[in-house]
Amino acid sequence: MKQFTVVLWGIMVIMVGVVITPSDAVGQQPSVIEVWPIDSTTLEVLFDRVMDPWTTESPGNYSTVHGLGIYAASLDTSGRTVYLITAAQPGNCVDTLVTIGPCDTSFNCMVLPDSDGFNCGVGRLEFYQLDLVYIRDSVFQDSVINSDWGQVLLTYLGADSILYFNLTVDTVWVIQNIPVLGQESVGVSQTMTYSFPIASVSGLEITEIGYAYQLSDTVLTQGPQDLALRWTAVRDGLVRLGRGFGDAIDPIFGPAQRLIGGQVIGSQHSNRSSKHSYEDLPNQECGISECCPTAVSNCLNSLNSQHHLGIPPEELTIGRMKLATNWGPKYVYDPVHQESVWVEGCWIFHDDDRPPGENRAWYEDKMMWLVNHQFPISTRVISNIGIGEIQAEIDRGQVVELQTGSHTAAVKNISDLGNGLYAMNVAHDIIQGEDGGCATTTVVYDRNIDSFIGGGFGFSWSPLRYFVVECPYPPGPDQCSYTPGDINGSGTPNGIDVTYGVAYFKGIVPPPPVDCNPPCTAVPDPFYAAMDVNGTCSTNGIDITYYVSYLKGQQPSLLYCEDCPPADGILPVRSPDIGIREINERGDKK
Repeated sequence: MKQFTVVLWGIMVIMVGVVITPSDAVGQQPSVIEVWPIDSTTLEVLFDRVMDPWTTESPGNYSTVHGLGIYAASLDTSGRTVYLITAAQPGNCVDTLVTIGPCDTSFNCMVLPDSDGFNCGVGRLEFYQLDLVYIRDSVFQDSVINSDWGQVLLTYLGADSILYFNLTVDTVWVIQNIPVLGQESVGVSQTMTYSFPIASVSGLEITEIGYAYQLSDTVLTQGPQDLALRWTAVRDGLVRLGRGFGDAIDPIFGPAQRLIGGQVIGSQHSNRSSKHSYEDLPNQECGISECCPTAVSNCLNSLNSQHHLGIPPEELTIGRMKLATNWGPKYVYDPVHQESVWVEGCWIFHDDDRPPGENRAWYEDKMMWLVNHQFPISTRVISNIGIGEIQAEIDRGQVVELQTGSHTAAVKNISDLGNGLYAMNVAHDIIQGEDGGCATTTVVYDRNIDSFIGGGFGFSWSPLRYFVVECPYPPGPDQCSYTPGDINGSGTPNGIDVTYGVAYFKGIVPPPPVDCNPPCTAVPDPFYAAMDVNGTCSTNGIDITYYVSYLKGQQPSLLYCEDCPPADGILPVRSPDIGIREINERGDKK
């Protein structure tokens, strides 16, 4: 007769009967397959077999390397999954669960400890191998079944800091230091979508992969390396996009690209100041080839809500934006099939060779539609080389659409990775014409070669045509007639305004000529709005420092107080593709 001990609810129990010795246990004892945080106080632990409730539901049989408190254990009806109630898990930590003592239903028990790593704040990863479908026009459709593109869905808890996601698949580091910017509030569960190469060639079906991952607040110098790769099934996935534009260039199906990021510029000093993120941006499902009007509808609905513009929501639906962007049938020549076909969509570029009414780009048609309906929104277009300006626009509460060679999406976040590389999160429908395709996807763009170098079908290998920035002109009496930066009231903001501002603070010259309280009321009295170039709704020496930094090219734009915007809608702008442009557009500063 043999005996051994098992810990139950913190009590050591002597069990007598047919038991296994440590040498027997190596081949027979149960093992833990996976450990996942469900939320900040719950771990899900999956065993390789049906377990005995009495021993498995003892919290004393579980501990973690970093001493996380474990208070209760509950086995689900399958008998293979136990839920552990823990103390509050530190945000985005890496820890290891140590399990010893639980037995299966045949009382083969875990005499040797089983150690399994987990990432606090990360839910289960889901993997897919993608079928790709491109609907060219009313006649032709291209597709790739079992493409070399894979997709992983990462569910995690939003954090205040910038996180970095890394993934190794079958020992290959396929996702490297990609910034994970929260798309929802801190502590809220959210899901991001990433694309990566899953097969060596298209057409090779992948049903299972081994992987290791890490989500951390620092970049890695090598791929995640677990003691043993986790193995999981790979599901069938789909990306279906319509052409959507009469002058589109066809997306490239492959080869699939690794998703490579890096340290976000400035994040080593301040994570918060380096996050250029727009929360609460809707992401609607769309029909085939409706990406452009859907992106515009997503952005304008958000702008209307966030800035209280008072536009009736029924005026900003996808259907209305199809009218605004001149979405409809376009008769174009298909060079691949060498015949003319009908395409449903918009126009990316202005072209006077097209007939009247069809010669404008979609953003020009949309801008005219907004003006004709007297909706308080302006439109600004920034080329690919002005991408650095987008960070400032998002920080100011503007919304942004991104235009590739064949696709439009709403920009939720942007990160400067240095050396001309940018990572962006975009909201779009990746399975057009079918429910369940809305996703927030991370893409990486290289300004040096004008190409997306990661992000999946529809982005990878495509050029970036331009950004469209939607700017609010809040209606109502709380506006003031001034030009940001024009402190001395000359009509042109420049270095002389800095001199005037310094002289004013020293008491040498009179106050700036424009006092904006009244008409603005939610600001100090007096309020010299043209001097508030850093947008804090106050005026002091920090504004002068910011102004000087701007003139030296160290700040992306002059700002303004959102509680007292310029009445004429003349907003600050600086874009690298045009140099430093005067705010009122009366001349260029060379």
